[in-house]
Amino acid sequence: MRKIYNKLIINHNEYRHIYTCGDIHGMFHLLEKELIEINFDKSQDLLIACGDLIDRGMYSNQAIEYLQQDWFKSVCGNHDFRFMNIPNEDYSILFPAEELFIKEMPYSLKTEFYDIFPKKLYICAEVCLQEEKIGIVHAESKEDWNTFTTDLIKADIESLETALWGRNFANIIKMKNHLLNLDYVTYYKMILRMDYNNLFEEYFLSGLDKLKTNIFDKESEFIVKNIDTVFHGHTIIDSLSNIHSYANRKYIDTGAFLSEPFQYIDHDTNQKIRYDVNPNTKYSLSIIKIK
Repeated sequence: MRKIYNKLIINHNEYRHIYTCGDIHGMFHLLEKELIEINFDKSQDLLIACGDLIDRGMYSNQAIEYLQQDWFKSVCGNHDFRFMNIPNEDYSILFPAEELFIKEMPYSLKTEFYDIFPKKLYICAEVCLQEEKIGIVHAESKEDWNTFTTDLIKADIESLETALWGRNFANIIKMKNHLLNLDYVTYYKMILRMDYNNLFEEYFLSGLDKLKTNIFDKESEFIVKNIDTVFHGHTIIDSLSNIHSYANRKYIDTGAFLSEPFQYIDHDTNQKIRYDVNPNTKYSLSIIKIK
């Protein structure tokens, strides 16, 4: 199978500092504020975004401008994927539902996106540090980084679905947090609703105590091989801007688009809805220093 997508490979010697950030979703004004906070130098430093540059935030159209800057790179998120070259129409099942930004986008801007995104977005990224290798892929990685990224470059649709949409391990983190205070009544209600992660079905159905033991003890079995750490966006784990980990997988989407009011499409009614910020939340755009 021929190569379809590109893998970004960065050598740490090329930059003073290297950072990654969670899903921007059109909140490029927040990005600029965060860059000032960390004294980011656009002439010496590099930022690699975890994807989902567009939708929801009011400045999604600026993704084109940012992708053409030398200091800014990004992997492809599920919201970005519709503008990538795809092998055939079967791959359109990986598109999210059209959001307001897409529905209201003028044809001339769509043409720009279809031109720039395939040239500038990467399906995954790898940062080679002096003693570590860091991976970046939007949603989730399979168990072997080398095999997984090779399949992504060749546009294997199952691997792409994992990279763009996977939430198994993010949901495990949520389950871990929930298990700390899970009682037997809630546990049995979850079984009746089949509200559990397929990776742990065997343990879930064998009793609450065994589930608690295995979901914590089994973590080392899910380390992504041939990579030291993998950064993901895609799934917001909590509303307090915390970074969460499972094995060597780190989830850094802290809900930037939820930090300000915005309009979105209700896909059931096709009506515009206004989202207002919940004062009890602390959503933000996370930026993590890799080097």
